Amino acid sequence: MYPEGWQEHSYVACCGTSSQPVLQMMEQNPALREVFLCLDNDKAGHTACLRIAERVAEQFGIASDRLIPQNKDWNDDLAEITEAQALAPVTQQMG
Repeated sequence: MYPEGWQEHSYVACCGTSSQPVLQMMEQNPALREVFLCLDNDKAGHTACLRIAERVAEQFGIASDRLIPQNKDWNDDLAEITEAQALAPVTQQMG
């Protein structure tokens, strides 16, 4: 999540590759005009993003954008950042 203004946005966790959570969120919030798909950076995630984007476009007339993690998934990206931040003070003290 982007920390700035996060309260102004809607988020839904798919907990897999199903389009149902996204479509249900869209149905419950007809004012939503942007969709960013943030699934895993693997074959299943790529395939699901294409499928979900097609369904969102067909049912709601909205083009989806995709954000792709650098690693396999967003948790791996966050863990990498957290590890780097944890090591930063040690590196500074020793360097």
